[in-house]
Amino acid sequence: MRSTVDTIIDTGPLVAVLNRSDDYHADCSRLIRALDCPFYATMAVLTEVMGKYNDRPMDFADASLVALAERLSLDRIFTADRHDFSVYRLHGKKPFTIIGP
Repeated sequence: MRSTVDTIIDTGPLVAVLNRSDDYHADCSRLIRALDCPFYATMAVLTEVMGKYNDRPMDFADASLVALAERLSLDRIFTADRHDFSVYRLHGKKPFTIIGP
């Protein structure tokens, strides 16, 4: 699955790649190598990697990724959080294209 489409990356895949005991480690490690594309994240996501992330309707890190995607006109996101990102809409209308386990 080689791709050069710029992609937003969420906390879940970053944690999974860094933590061998994470349930998604193997899948996310394989996908991050296979995608072969530029990834974009925000400081909120990077900060969230260092601590526990909470389940809220839309936390700051998720909101920052939606804003980044809108600003860069990107609609593809690498995330393990299919539930939330399948609900979020870009500019209130367009759904994300979700990549991930």
